[in-house]
Amino acid sequence: MRGLPPLFLSPAPSTPPATMDKLPAELLLDIFSYACNDGGYTGRALALVSKYVYAVSEHVRYQSVAVYGARHIETLSFRLTSSHPDAGLRKIRHLLLSDRSLSSSSSSSSPNPQQSNVTSSDGGDGGGQLVTNITFILAAIAPHLETLLLILTTLRKPTPLALSVLSFLSDLPFLPLIPTDLPALRELTIASPLIPLSFQHSKKASKLERLHIATHTELPVALGQLLRRIAPGLTHLRVSSVRGKTDGGGLFGLLETLVAQGGDTKGKIPKHLRRVIVAPRPATRSRGVSRVFGTLSPGLKSVCEVDTMGRVLVVQTADCLKEDKDHEKELYNRRYKDLKGEWLERLLGNPGCWIEGSGFKSRDEGKRGLYVDTDDFS
Repeated sequence: MRGLPPLFLSPAPSTPPATMDKLPAELLLDIFSYACNDGGYTGRALALVSKYVYAVSEHVRYQSVAVYGARHIETLSFRLTSSHPDAGLRKIRHLLLSDRSLSSSSSSSSPNPQQSNVTSSDGGDGGGQLVTNITFILAAIAPHLETLLLILTTLRKPTPLALSVLSFLSDLPFLPLIPTDLPALRELTIASPLIPLSFQHSKKASKLERLHIATHTELPVALGQLLRRIAPGLTHLRVSSVRGKTDGGGLFGLLETLVAQGGDTKGKIPKHLRRVIVAPRPATRSRGVSRVFGTLSPGLKSVCEVDTMGRVLVVQTADCLKEDKDHEKELYNRRYKDLKGEWLERLLGNPGCWIEGSGFKSRDEGKRGLYVDTDDFS
């Protein structure tokens, strides 16, 4: 194990038994099940208390895990291939995978056991190996995985030439929306460049209810039909960072079908879809708020006007960028942290990004019932 990152290395302690050791295992197991919902921080701490607590918490210690950096993602993949993986490692219920550190500081001397000093530059093969590792991890824990947040900033939208050449290789140059069948998945947030092929090559998530496409993406024209195949039980959809018809793809058609009188979807959208939130990508000051959706804006307004059931919410105001790349980088870094905070909130039963309201809303406000300082969990 020499040379591997320490993220999942939690040796059983040899210290004398603590007072918790006197409590019944059944009681401790219930407590640990509720406590281990913070991305793995509590689970790792429990593993160091005593041999008794280490053994009792084994099956719930990793029910919520956050992994940062391509190197740590590779480590998790390796741990899952070992002949004797930790008993609870294949029972992960809530997972965050990010190819970058989400902390404000990348210091490797941080006392926080979950902090990583790995940045977005540590996956240097164009993303193929990263996609392979993620696909393997998800396949290994698929029977138990319920919520998933993917933040992949090193992947880039492939060129047509790259697609024509690399698509014949085993390592896909893009990430499918659902890389492998995930029968237990209920919620998915994905912040990674998606293209129409990401939907066409997607596997199924039959129990998926909430899908948040969080970053700039090229949506397919047949978005509704593809989502109906991928996630037939989908009830909530949020698409953020929309900027125009090129990115919107079939989004407008999906919205028109959703708000149509009579509710007959005619197989064009998921049968149980009842809520869609649309948010724009950050806009520069020179473009102005009124143009954040580009050519999609008139159509979105028309949809909201005929939405008598209040199923569609359009967040009208975008975050405003200054005319410099540093500010844009800072804004997106903050957005990635917000996604992490929203993921943690959903584990606590809070709304997260699923805000209430319909029609045009001036700001994406009131979305969190409980704010979590995400730096504490980085």
